[in-house]
Amino acid sequence: MNKFAFYMLAFWGGLFVIAGLVSTVSTQQQLNRQASLDKFTAKEIDTLSWRKVIRKIDEYQPLKTAEEEAAEAAAEKERLAKLAEDKKLSLGDATLVGTVLTKPSKALLVLPEGIEPMEYKTGESWLSPWLLLEINADYIIWQNTENNETQKQALFQ
Repeated sequence: MNKFAFYMLAFWGGLFVIAGLVSTVSTQQQLNRQASLDKFTAKEIDTLSWRKVIRKIDEYQPLKTAEEEAAEAAAEKERLAKLAEDKKLSLGDATLVGTVLTKPSKALLVLPEGIEPMEYKTGESWLSPWLLLEINADYIIWQNTENNETQKQALFQ
């Protein structure tokens, strides 16, 4: 019986020593984690970059009144007319970069001195006297309102 008591005492003593070591290591790891969190500083988020992106998406903008849209369209038309007078522009000066074949279909054009594509629907124009007549998957057709001449413009040409 004396041997059994010795083994039991050794077993429980070893168990307590192991539990103490595990507890010490666990506590030390927690302190290390807390210290590393205290040292961490979050980078300042550039809120302007995402705001610029959101501003380009029509669905996230307040609805414009018909007067505001008309004023914007008139200002853009006036800008393009002045640019056309100054440089004698042609349809080939704009680049067709895409077509959207939903209802209503749209042609995406990068205009001279422009960076962002502009949307044009059938019947609209960026260069007088040409009107957008037809929009297809890989080309569009322009019609001259003065002499009914048509001109085909392919993607990226």
